[in-house]
Amino acid sequence: MELGLAGRNAVVTGGSQGLGLAIARRLAREGCGLAICARGEQRLQEAREELERAGVNVYAEPVDVTAPEGLERFVDKAAAALGGLDFLVANAGGARGGGLLESTQEEWRETY
Repeated sequence: MELGLAGRNAVVTGGSQGLGLAIARRLAREGCGLAICARGEQRLQEAREELERAGVNVYAEPVDVTAPEGLERFVDKAAAALGGLDFLVANAGGARGGGLLESTQEEWRETY
């Protein structure tokens, strides 16, 4: 399926493995430039190398997306490296134990 995204630049959070890496691979096949981030540096660099071997322009940096200042710095550097950003795939995340009413504000912010 052609998505019409060739020449666009995407940020994929959690882009080093699993669904995030699968999304990055698909966007690479569409001809997108990619900025990927994840907490684990080793897998992130492996993903970057794989995507670059496929001929994709990739910016990769370890980032904890629950830390706003780190995420903002990543987005600024990615935009500079790729010549702008067109869209975001917000794939990173995790869940905390407990229900909505038992969650603290900090746990809610980190999860969503």
